[in-house]
Amino acid sequence: MEPWPDFVKPSDLLKALISLVKQYIVVTDEQALAVALWIIMTWVTDYVEILPLLFINAPEKACGKSQLLDVVGLTTARSISLSNISQAAMFRIIDKCQPTL
Repeated sequence: MEPWPDFVKPSDLLKALISLVKQYIVVTDEQALAVALWIIMTWVTDYVEILPLLFINAPEKACGKSQLLDVVGLTTARSISLSNISQAAMFRIIDKCQPTL
């Protein structure tokens, strides 16, 4: 990933991410803010001591969980989607790529 050539105002970035999340997902303002902050956190993991999990849950099927995962996956740093992977393979991928899972 190449750095953006111009200065990016953090508040503008946060507003843009909130807008992006709300464009595709029906969530509250607080939920969109939490997702946007988590996305930003994935880009600064070298400067953070504690990394929270993004827990995506819904009361029923077809609520947009997969859609939210798609939006998050496209905007996070080095995202990799894993399903039914062995522990050994997962640890090798983490060691080699340092992805956002």
